[in-house]
Amino acid sequence: MRFANSENFNISHWKELESLSQNGLSLVGHRFITIADCPQLVSLATEKETLQLDKIPGVESLEIVDCERLNRLPEVLHAFTFLTRIKLLRCQGLVCFAESDFPPALKELSIWSCKNLQYLVRGKENNHKSMSSNTCLLEHLEILFCPSLIWLSSRGDICNRLQHLHIDGCSKLSSLFLNAKLPVMLKYLNLWCCPVLECIAQHFYECNNLETIHIGYVQNIKSLPRGLDKLSHLQKIEFEACPSVL
Repeated sequence: MRFANSENFNISHWKELESLSQNGLSLVGHRFITIADCPQLVSLATEKETLQLDKIPGVESLEIVDCERLNRLPEVLHAFTFLTRIKLLRCQGLVCFAESDFPPALKELSIWSCKNLQYLVRGKENNHKSMSSNTCLLEHLEILFCPSLIWLSSRGDICNRLQHLHIDGCSKLSSLFLNAKLPVMLKYLNLWCCPVLECIAQHFYECNNLETIHIGYVQNIKSLPRGLDKLSHLQKIEFEACPSVL
């Protein structure tokens, strides 16, 4: 059985569901998808389904809640050219969000309470299909209460268009970006309860759009990035429990 096309597609409290495709379900044909409390779910779509897509999927929003065994999102999401919003909540098996890049139209990503998440984008060496940070459209990134998170991306930057970055309760986060640079269009920076984070960035020189900075309980930071006095659009700055910079 395959569900007919509909704007809203919701699955919840299906305790035995392991795979959408094996049960005649598909991500294609819906605009807003919510999957909640399916603790055995391990697969949203297979590689075979990627090859069989005969039309551009119209999914705009994907929300997955309390799917404990789901460990990654499928590569098929790169064919979802209208997908602008993803929210993942309490998916404890999730180790990384993506192996290479974000879905091409993704603008908003929220990940909450995924206790085994280590990386946002792991990145593969010699991956010639990798999307440039200049073509990434992500604007809003929120990662809350993911205690295993080590860094956001293993390949340096993440997205030049990012405007809102909020990270809270990530007790193992040691580095934001391996190239020690912030996205050039960033407006809002909120870092809270990241006790081992040592470096935000080397400097603020390319972040002329920054308007708000909130940093609290990031006790290991030794100093702030250079160029704070050059932020001409900065409206609010707040530090709390950061003894090394106050």
